[in-house]
Amino acid sequence: MKKIYFLTLILLAAVTGWSQTTYTWIGNNNANWQTAASWSPARNTPAATDILLFNGGNTRTITNFPTAQTVGRIHVSNNTNIRLQSSPGVQTLTIGNGTGDDFIIESGSSFIQDVSMNEIRMATNATANIAGTYTLENAVGFFLSNSGVVATVTGTIINSDGAINSASATKLIFNGGTYVHDINGGTIPTAAWNAGSILDLAGVTDTWPATNGQTFYNVRVANITSNTTIGSNLSCTGDFTVAFTANVDLRINNGNSNTQYTLSVGNFKQSSGNFIVTSNTSSMGTGGGILNVAGDFELSGGNFILRDDVAAVAGFNVSGNYNQSGGTFYLRDGVTGTSIANVTGNFEMTGGTINFSNINNQTGTLNVGGNFTHAAGTLTESGNGSSNGVINFNGTSVQTYSRTSGNNNNTLNYNILNNAIVDFGTAIITGTGTTFNVNAGGKLITSNANGINSTGNSGSIQTNTRTFNAGADYEFRGAATGSFTTASSNVRNLSFNNASGQVTMNRSFNVTGELALMNGYVTPGANTLLVGTAGTSTSSNGAYVNGQLSKQFNNTTGFTFYVGKVSGGLRSIGFTPTSGTGTTTFVAEFLRASGAVVGSVYGSGISRVSQCEYWTLNRNVGGNRIGRVTLSWDANSNCGTAPYVTSLGTLRVARHDGTSWTNAGSVNGADLGSSLTSGFITSDVVTNFSPFALATSNAAENPLPVLFADVKAYSKNNGVQVEWSNLTEREILNYEVERSANGIDFYAVNQQLPRSNRDDKASYTFFDASPVNGANYYRVRVQEQSGKVIYSKILRVEMGSTKYSFSLYPNPVTGKQLTVSLNGVKQGKYNVQIIDAAGQRVFTTNLSNVGTGVTQMIELPASVKTGMYVMIVSADDYRETKQFIVR
Repeated sequence: MKKIYFLTLILLAAVTGWSQTTYTWIGNNNANWQTAASWSPARNTPAATDILLFNGGNTRTITNFPTAQTVGRIHVSNNTNIRLQSSPGVQTLTIGNGTGDDFIIESGSSFIQDVSMNEIRMATNATANIAGTYTLENAVGFFLSNSGVVATVTGTIINSDGAINSASATKLIFNGGTYVHDINGGTIPTAAWNAGSILDLAGVTDTWPATNGQTFYNVRVANITSNTTIGSNLSCTGDFTVAFTANVDLRINNGNSNTQYTLSVGNFKQSSGNFIVTSNTSSMGTGGGILNVAGDFELSGGNFILRDDVAAVAGFNVSGNYNQSGGTFYLRDGVTGTSIANVTGNFEMTGGTINFSNINNQTGTLNVGGNFTHAAGTLTESGNGSSNGVINFNGTSVQTYSRTSGNNNNTLNYNILNNAIVDFGTAIITGTGTTFNVNAGGKLITSNANGINSTGNSGSIQTNTRTFNAGADYEFRGAATGSFTTASSNVRNLSFNNASGQVTMNRSFNVTGELALMNGYVTPGANTLLVGTAGTSTSSNGAYVNGQLSKQFNNTTGFTFYVGKVSGGLRSIGFTPTSGTGTTTFVAEFLRASGAVVGSVYGSGISRVSQCEYWTLNRNVGGNRIGRVTLSWDANSNCGTAPYVTSLGTLRVARHDGTSWTNAGSVNGADLGSSLTSGFITSDVVTNFSPFALATSNAAENPLPVLFADVKAYSKNNGVQVEWSNLTEREILNYEVERSANGIDFYAVNQQLPRSNRDDKASYTFFDASPVNGANYYRVRVQEQSGKVIYSKILRVEMGSTKYSFSLYPNPVTGKQLTVSLNGVKQGKYNVQIIDAAGQRVFTTNLSNVGTGVTQMIELPASVKTGMYVMIVSADDYRETKQFIVR
């Protein structure tokens, strides 16, 4: 390919009469340009079309350049360094009568245009490729003004008080290259400043250069020695870097006019020096300075001062992140104006100081739209005024607050503004003199175990003064809400979101917006949880209120009370007003107990009520609203192992009127879409309110069954002790204890008659004096008077063996019940813990071994979800673990 190219050049030269010769510089240092021995082949002065190569890999000063010289190409390569000097007078080197690039400085090589070398001109249509370093010394010029000229710089141009005449940006193109403006003041040449290019203002000491309205990529300022003003608008899309060491100022300022000047940059980086974004003193007009950062702001040293002196605002706007590891950021206020720093992204402080200094009681303000991290350094306020420094959370999505170290000093005021959501996690905000405010429409989220408190050193907020607006939102992910004050106990939206279990209410709430039960359960205790007339309620992940939930009604809109108990999970009850007047408060609660606790007398149409659950719904305060009640059932309703609902057609809502359970009816039987495993049933219109329960008109069809408890078996005196309780004993014919040697084939070894049959708890024991050696399996068989048979879980006891074993079954667990068996262990109490995949404890109980082993059935709480768990059984000198799955 090279041979073809060379032949083409020969033919072209033959046709046009044009010829081109390559000459290589071989002269020593300070050799004469016009001496033939300096070139190979020898020639006194190169011709206008010649190619001149400088590739000796050395440093050479070339002297005695003629008054005027035109060459086809200059090519500096192979780490060669050339300084070109001239004879006295005006000298001009014109480059560009050849093919390809005409002025080439390869990477690693350099070309210095000596102060004596007046002009280097690029001929029409000539091109330059500067990958190395090209230096213009004082009072020399590099002319690119001819048509068709393009100079591409991927290396460096150093301008030491010379002149570059490029006429338009398309003639001088920095493609990642660097322009070093080694001049104090002067003018930046017109160029295209492409990605990666750098404007290095190395010579600027006290006078900012004219920039002709250009947009740069990266800009570096490192050698300021006297106060300097950026007296015009300036833009760069990359990094603006400040790193001078003198204790002087670099300012964005408008001089003495009322014009506002703006510095717009991609990223701002400061490691030393004083950088001031300022409006003017009272004698210098009302214009202000503004810094707009499209990317990130980084302060690692020096002083960055956002300063207002008069009514104008000194602006600071960061669209990306604020990162400070050192130095001091001053939000310094003047006579009447305000310094405002706006950070759209994340705020991270790992060192240094932010000082909200003020004069004449003005306030410096920091607005943060992203996450706020305070890992080290100091946030403080100083000055001769009395106003606080202000830090506002004003994001449009959830912001996190994290503080692992650092200081809050003096009078700082933190605010969560309208529509902002701040998640404090387990972090704590403190500070002597510091205030904290949740404004109306804002939201505070806490995972702190002590929630939020109005006073004291407890909870997420521990500042000197705290204000929690009644029109704000609050979400609790920790173990308690804490005790904080809002007007009339009101909050707008209230969320409980503790995936690990319980949130304890330490105060009362009146929810005017939404009560969101997101995870776990909330226990009001003696406090009131009230949803106002316009309020709503939602539940997800089986979350519920473990206690009383109140709701105000003033129209016919229905409401679901998401109530429940730890032993029964979420068990909602609904109420839909149909008529009545006045604002009426209803209070609902779920009880995990037999309806017989309320009463065992049944009215017409009711033959039995649920033996394991009922609700209270009372009309407490206000008007006289009446309406329909909706009850629910699901897998958590099951009292034992037998089916709970077997017939939708005979299912009813029962209300206790103080004497008996009465039929509150049902709308079209069970609601459309209900199934035997889960569903809802709605009553006829109810005019009086009291306990409600699921009921049946035919006990044989809907058993609403026996509730077993405390079922266990263990070795004792060379035999086996079996114990069990029925929490809701009613209409029981008999109990039988059955034994098996293989866990499949059972036969009766004991029969007992019921002791009560009055819907209350009855407990039983049986001692098997003749178990077989090895494994013994036991279960309790219950027969109701209706003929229905119910079985307990199967328990295993190992006899005749001292070998120790620990087992749990079934595994996987398909319901909420599993059995734990210990054999060959010491007598005493054993602690049982169940840990979820996140390492959180979800259940704990005790086993009591009075023989050589114990087997006991465990009822898991409703909050236990599908997944992998670990059971830990421990005593003083014993610890075993087993994994199991809940499906």
